[in-house]
Amino acid sequence: MRENNIYPILLISASAASILLWVGVVIFIGPDELGVLGVALFLSAFGFAIFSSLLACFYYIHIHANRASSPPFRIFHRMFRESGLLTGVVIIYLILAHFGIGTFTNLGLLLGIAIVIDAIYIFYYDRRRRAKISEY
Repeated sequence: MRENNIYPILLISASAASILLWVGVVIFIGPDELGVLGVALFLSAFGFAIFSSLLACFYYIHIHANRASSPPFRIFHRMFRESGLLTGVVIIYLILAHFGIGTFTNLGLLLGIAIVIDAIYIFYYDRRRRAKISEY
């Protein structure tokens, strides 16, 4: 096993473990059996599965697309931020759908909010971080 293949293998393994955890929650517990606790377990296991799967996908997208343009820590920071935002959109939409207000308009609004949050991080946080790194 080559050393540069360890991180993708760990990401894919974490994604597979998270998906198995979610399947286990669905099969053995069931979201409706325990009430609020069952729904919380379902959403958290599903969130971990989505987050780890998106992280593995974004790893391949960002690493192969930005091989020389950005330092690795910025790429990983961007990957975690985008994975977290998309996972948040999916989980919040599932909660809205549970209460019967999960419409296409609400999904578009959630995606718009996620894009605005990502843009704020890109413009302010990344610029501030670049200024700190260029000082040293």
